[in-house]
Amino acid sequence: PRIRERARIILSNPYALHQYLPWHHKWQRFFQNLRFIIVDEAHRYRGIFGSNTALLLRRLLRILEHYGAQPQLVLVDSVQTLRSERVESAPGAVAQVRECAALLAATAKANGAALVLVGHVTKEGAIAGPRVLEHLVDAVLSFEGDRGHVFRMLRATIGRESSRTQ
Repeated sequence: PRIRERARIILSNPYALHQYLPWHHKWQRFFQNLRFIIVDEAHRYRGIFGSNTALLLRRLLRILEHYGAQPQLVLVDSVQTLRSERVESAPGAVAQVRECAALLAATAKANGAALVLVGHVTKEGAIAGPRVLEHLVDAVLSFEGDRGHVFRMLRATIGRESSRTQ
């Protein structure tokens, strides 16, 4: 109940959205306060699965409109899989990650949009590959806890270039 009353963000995948939508009346207060919907693994949504995901997201947006909410929809993927033609290196290389992150940040800033960069994490819980992402972001968000549990804790740490007052 407290999560439904105070949360402002959904971080989900299409399968999990199926758990909320049939019971939307129970999530009314949550939906009214919702500011962002973040859908991970966006590169997987192609073909029939992509069409079904689009229909599911449209349904969610209609339900949210019914409750008076107008959240931003954010589709994300791992920044370490992206490639810019401006840099001659493989995806995941330091130069590629830095360039792709910079291009995404500039585009988000120019459009007044929020930007969520998703990076891979090792089994030990550290950011995988180049640690350049930690220098580029305002905050690093990471899940903690056992994957087998229904709920996990979201930990936020301040990025290296961010002010502690932000």
